[in-house]
Amino acid sequence: MLRDVSIRTDTAVYLLSRNTVPVQGVATQYFWFRRDDETVELRLYPATPASSRPLRLRRTPDYAQLDSLTKEEDGSFRTRLKFQNLTTGHFLRLVVEQPSDSAGREPRRQVVPLLPLTRTTLALRVADTELFVGEEKVFELTSSNARNVRTTGEWVRGTDFDYRVVAEASGLLRLHVLPNQAGPTHAAGEAANRAAHLAERQPPELPAARAAAGV
Repeated sequence: MLRDVSIRTDTAVYLLSRNTVPVQGVATQYFWFRRDDETVELRLYPATPASSRPLRLRRTPDYAQLDSLTKEEDGSFRTRLKFQNLTTGHFLRLVVEQPSDSAGREPRRQVVPLLPLTRTTLALRVADTELFVGEEKVFELTSSNARNVRTTGEWVRGTDFDYRVVAEASGLLRLHVLPNQAGPTHAAGEAANRAAHLAERQPPELPAARAAAGV
């Protein structure tokens, strides 16, 4: 039913024919976002541009359709979407329908799974990193998108030190470090680096997609 799907943000254009990754065995169109409520331009390209049958999007709580789908000169159907809570959204998809060419039959339908991606930074900036064996020390972490950092609050055990990252109700992230060996240590910085993977929100197939940790 669709030849292609185009999602245009304020920085790039993502095509179903080009920008896809397998998610649980299903080809999924990805796009990068900066804001939870990102507004994008959506273009749907029918497999048969000359068809007189219009396309429509099924309603979903994941986004608001800001304009009616209008047919453009190139045969595509254009609208704008405003997403809701992209950071916490799961199983996003576009459901596109087209009326059947036979009266009384169900409309044709195509589902386009979506994978929103964001680059999240996690940083630790402290002046005093002196630690002592058996003494737990707590540091505040800063993040460009704290809601995108997965935390369990559980201790991660190591030879030199143990650590855990806790997300407080206020939205603050705190790094707890507990050294296991005497002597000078950079445990706080190393723990922040290890915790940086918690900020990832992208599949491993995409290059240059790891979260950055400034320590």
